[in-house]
Amino acid sequence: MSLEGKVALVTGATSGIGLETASALAGLGATVILGVRNTSAAEGVVKSIVKKHPGSKVVIGPSLDLMSQDSVRKFAAAINEQYPAIHILINNAGVSFMSKTFTPDGVGGIAQTNHLGPYTLTRLLERKLVASKARVVTVASVTHRTTLMVDARAFLTDWRSGYYQHSKRRR
Repeated sequence: MSLEGKVALVTGATSGIGLETASALAGLGATVILGVRNTSAAEGVVKSIVKKHPGSKVVIGPSLDLMSQDSVRKFAAAINEQYPAIHILINNAGVSFMSKTFTPDGVGGIAQTNHLGPYTLTRLLERKLVASKARVVTVASVTHRTTLMVDARAFLTDWRSGYYQHSKRRR
């Protein structure tokens, strides 16, 4: 299979599943955009992918912090401006643990990063995704099975046990 001429965006591509996915897509010929918070760390990722797949096209997008809706909006605007089409979107970035953190809107950090951020990004890229008949993959976790959603409002703000699991259930 060849992905020559296709553009793929992978979030959370500096390690783990995101890194391996970005590398595989680059190896198939796609232009791969790394959607990452730490653009300095991404420089090493680009070097390792290009070394593994000589001639591959891997670029670092603007900094993307899914904890911040403003960052997501700025990132999406830059991608929409720079690329005429997005053919593959891999929503991989996520967190399992973080200190008790809330966004300025009062949303829990885990819920923002794992659910609302990827949702917002996908919606802001939606026109290009639909126009190019894109594939969108959202990576989740089986830990959502370890809890039941009792109150949907608690998903956004409750810090009790199961918070991470709730965020994965909503993906």
